[in-house]
Amino acid sequence: EQALGGNLRSGNIGQAKELLKEIFHSSLEENQLTPELYRCFLFDVAATFIRVIEGLDLEGEELGAGWIVTHVSSLSAANQVHGYFDGLAEKICEQVDAGKESHNTALLRRIQEYLRENYADSGLSNDQIAQAMDISPAYLSRFFKQQTGEGLLNTINRIRIEESKKLLIRKENQTLSEICRLVGFDNTTTFIRIFKKIEGVTPGKYAELQSLS
Repeated sequence: EQALGGNLRSGNIGQAKELLKEIFHSSLEENQLTPELYRCFLFDVAATFIRVIEGLDLEGEELGAGWIVTHVSSLSAANQVHGYFDGLAEKICEQVDAGKESHNTALLRRIQEYLRENYADSGLSNDQIAQAMDISPAYLSRFFKQQTGEGLLNTINRIRIEESKKLLIRKENQTLSEICRLVGFDNTTTFIRIFKKIEGVTPGKYAELQSLS
């Protein structure tokens, strides 16, 4: 039941259902429980669910301790009770997954905002961003790639190139070296190489084309 609680808290519905199946099989099918022991078994399982729900502070009338106890008491057949706990596990895991999604959305937004605010820092690194987000560098890289489909460095470079394009169009007589520094690149060679990789032309050619349009 401890493992069951852990999987419910993690939102792992598949494993939670497998554990429920094992619990019901080992406790009911392999043992002939007296009515009193059967009742104790049901309320032990119910207590596990209630502890998880209260620990996660989940919402919903059907997730209330009183509702659960009343419902379990109203069911007589073991398969009915098993089915009820399966459904309850699904409700818990759905809320856990929704909470994860909200957390992921908020974290991704924070990372993207940080990149927008700090792209001009030539020393911007995975470690620096991870520290600002209070997560590990490895988790940051994995999380960002999973959420966006793009590596963190590629995103930083894309933002820098987008910003450099704005400066090239403004025609404020800034040198390529100055633009390179303003958008966070260490040297013009790297800037030109990445610009051409993303835009298909060099910064100078891009500025020339824009002046003709």
